[in-house]
Amino acid sequence: MPLTLHKNPGVFPARHRKFPSYFVWDGKMRAGRIYKEETPKNAALPWAWSITALGTAPEEVSTKGHAATLEEARLQFEASWEDFRPRRQWWHPSRKSG
Repeated sequence: MPLTLHKNPGVFPARHRKFPSYFVWDGKMRAGRIYKEETPKNAALPWAWSITALGTAPEEVSTKGHAATLEEARLQFEASWEDFRPRRQWWHPSRKSG
């Protein structure tokens, strides 16, 4: 199923609303977020993305990054999500460790 972007309706404080923010959905699951930073550390890479879905990823899988454009951020997110999704390790309070 292709990933879809939906505008984040709850951007606070109000001054941040002029900076685009999107939730990334994989079907009915919210996979993460892509947003334009107000004051990026690197002005050439103002778009930030992060995978926020429940689960942990192996160290070699990137779950966050920065890009020059929304489209680049989406492509980076998608590539990481394709690697993360089948390899994530679920945690649930009912699961006993050990």
